[in-house]
Amino acid sequence: MKTHQKILEELNRGPIGQNYEEMKLKLIHNISSYTLSKGFKADKGNCIVILNKEAYMGKAEDILKAKQFEPLRLIDNKFRYQLQSTCSSLSVFYGIPKAHKIGFPIRPTISDIGSYQYKLSKYLAKVIRDARLQAESYIKDSFEFVKRIKEIALDKQQKTCIMCSSDVESLYIKVPVDEAIETTLNYIFV
Repeated sequence: MKTHQKILEELNRGPIGQNYEEMKLKLIHNISSYTLSKGFKADKGNCIVILNKEAYMGKAEDILKAKQFEPLRLIDNKFRYQLQSTCSSLSVFYGIPKAHKIGFPIRPTISDIGSYQYKLSKYLAKVIRDARLQAESYIKDSFEFVKRIKEIALDKQQKTCIMCSSDVESLYIKVPVDEAIETTLNYIFV
């Protein structure tokens, strides 16, 4: 693991962007060609994380094996048919390593584009979006965040401003599903 850490440090010293020097690209390829390790693009920052394949698969399996969902079968057949996709593909699960965290945990990601639940997901997102008012605290992306930060005016006596950030490990898989559904329904209908 120490060798991987040294290689990662060397790779991250280069310029930001995809203009890695030829030597670094060869280094990544050589490391990834070993049967026990693979290079992954990190979830934050512009770097590559080299992980043991078995460790990566173990982290992914731990997330997928968590028993937190139970099918309710509440949608009638007519409505289900409207939202059903034909010639669909399976959702794709992959994990993006967090280069800024100790042990390189992975951020689980599921791509539903073209999957059987894609139309249902789009429908539910639209229903929720249309049923609620946009909160003043809502920030679409990092560009809007930077714009809003620039607009903050400090009083003459207040010379500094403190900004803090909190991090929750595995936030989305720790959200209590029943409570999240109840909160969403209350937000829409109350």
